[in-house]
Amino acid sequence: MFLYLTNFHTHKKWVVVWKNNFNVKLQTADATKIPYKDKYFDYVLSFAMLHHLKDVNKGVKEIYRVLKAGGQAYITVWNKLQPKFIFSKKETYVKWGKEDRYYHFVSFIELRKILKDNNFTILKSKLLGENLEFLVEKGGK
Repeated sequence: MFLYLTNFHTHKKWVVVWKNNFNVKLQTADATKIPYKDKYFDYVLSFAMLHHLKDVNKGVKEIYRVLKAGGQAYITVWNKLQPKFIFSKKETYVKWGKEDRYYHFVSFIELRKILKDNNFTILKSKLLGENLEFLVEKGGK
């Protein structure tokens, strides 16, 4: 079982593609209160979503909660070290199309600490580029 977490507004086009081409169930929900039971998913993909939360740790805790033991999550957040964000405040609003969107920039070191504090094993990570990327695994049985 697989869960894809994203900022819905950013990826509206993908919702249309998925609905038209794949047999998938799509729903919107609060990423800090994922409406599935504990240990439900084998995989979670979280693309450019956690940085929209005021408390990134809450989103990470939910990912951990819904993953089965041995399950993996691929997590990306925007990298504040991009030239367009380098001088932005840690918490800010960024113009996206016609709207201003909330961003809570989390550094590579901060996100790594949050993941480790939530008992994830980091399998791979990437610091350079537009996104910070982590492939993590939930331990246990």
